[in-house]
Amino acid sequence: MSVALHLGRTIRLCRTQQELKQAELAERAGISTSYLCLLERDKRDPGLAVIQRLATALQLPLGVLVFLAMDQSEFGLSADMVKGLSCLAVDLLRRAPALPEMEG
Repeated sequence: MSVALHLGRTIRLCRTQQELKQAELAERAGISTSYLCLLERDKRDPGLAVIQRLATALQLPLGVLVFLAMDQSEFGLSADMVKGLSCLAVDLLRRAPALPEMEG
């Protein structure tokens, strides 16, 4: 089974929920602002390493970012529900104690 990912939309949504400018997120993730702009518009497909750096820069576990980027219509979730889940995840993670770094 193939699952569509909407990483660009999700990255933009999480970035704006955290009130970050593109330049701020790009710097945190170690990528250029122009590349982030292309990612947010779904003009580029990032590799796993870039997705991980973006998740870290957004202070989200990789799994949460990927879950939010999945095509939720396959699960019967509306766009409003996805936005609400994203807001909730960002808020909960902001309030939670720092997650330990994973060694890999």
